[in-house]
Amino acid sequence: MAERVKERVFVLLALSGALLAIALAGYGLWHREQAPKSDWDRRFGFPTDRDVTAIAVRPMANEESWELQTGRRSAGMEGSVFMDDAATLEELMLLLHQSPRTGFGDPEPSGELYVVELRTADGRAAQYAVNDMRAAGYAPGSKIYPLPAEGREEVWRLSPRALELLIGPPNER
Repeated sequence: MAERVKERVFVLLALSGALLAIALAGYGLWHREQAPKSDWDRRFGFPTDRDVTAIAVRPMANEESWELQTGRRSAGMEGSVFMDDAATLEELMLLLHQSPRTGFGDPEPSGELYVVELRTADGRAAQYAVNDMRAAGYAPGSKIYPLPAEGREEVWRLSPRALELLIGPPNER
């Protein structure tokens, strides 16, 4: 009889331990999902994809700007300039990753708008808008944000070098 009690106690302890391990693992996963963003993500956090194999860039026509930014339609990439040089892509993705977050509310002039599409080998594509404010003489630089932008506060400031890689030097536009 004492032996059966010991077996049952052992089984209960084993089950309790297994349930505790599952609960701790579940809590860890939940906590990681709910945890505040790291300082890096709060300050930078551009969603760079290491699998980007090509970038397409084209000017955004004035008449399509509102539709693209509100998600009324997606941008076709006809007439784009394509970039697929591995060294250029690597440099550009690093610069994008280092781009500091900013906001739409910053006072800024309206610049020339471009559609940028980051493409991966497996066919995924993410579209962004670039506001090139160099012609307006806006010293802090230009901005990039995802399309559609409506309802999102994801905006990053582009370095002069990143903008030059994406759009080209100011005198070549």
